[in-house]
Amino acid sequence: MTNPSISGLYEIAIGITAADESNVINYWDKFGFTVNLSGNLDREAAKKLYGVDSNVRSLRLQNKVTDRSLLRLMIWDNPVNEGLGLSPLKVVGSRWGTSLCLDVFNVANHAEDGQALGLPIYYVPPQRNLINRPENFTPFYQANPCVHEMVLIQPLTRQVIFQRHDYHRPNSGIVNPDSYFKASEFVHAGLIVDCESERLDFYDQVLGLVRTLDNVESGYSLASRNILEVKKKIQMKECLTLILLLLVMI
Repeated sequence: MTNPSISGLYEIAIGITAADESNVINYWDKFGFTVNLSGNLDREAAKKLYGVDSNVRSLRLQNKVTDRSLLRLMIWDNPVNEGLGLSPLKVVGSRWGTSLCLDVFNVANHAEDGQALGLPIYYVPPQRNLINRPENFTPFYQANPCVHEMVLIQPLTRQVIFQRHDYHRPNSGIVNPDSYFKASEFVHAGLIVDCESERLDFYDQVLGLVRTLDNVESGYSLASRNILEVKKKIQMKECLTLILLLLVMI
């Protein structure tokens, strides 16, 4: 790692147990992540820092071609619960990471076939979302920028995966060419909280994120609403508030 000080919002954390460790490491290897650093906290230290009365061993994984948007596996001796399971993205408490993939339909094929075999998988198939399409667009004669994005949820992973078409952002989504799924680092992270805006103060007043939508109707496209399984536009402080911690825009 060229800069070991990078952490915080550059990191997606997943809680697992020792029984899950090998399988989860192998899974993320398919998306280009490998173990880089490790550390331990005893019960007393973990209780003070995380509020969990358990020893924990952490593994930091990174995409092989970048040192940002890292992945942390937190291996608890006594986890407090089983997590959100296969619930959709929109449930309160949901967190996920989003990454670029050169072939999102390959991932979708695996999800569909795994589900057919009875594996615990919940997914939303790839949805097409236009990206700054020019006015009076003429097919075949103008660029047609868009993405296909999908949701892939398993008991220990919650991912949004997308593929770009007809446009490039070279500094956002550096694909690991050696990975099976030809995937990148996380380009942004998302979480769902309830509608009390004062609970969001931590993110802008402490972490320094810029709050861009507050108490306004969402402008999500049909594809984005399908991804989030929101049937209609919502007020950003009604019932659920979606906070996208954008590390780099799609």
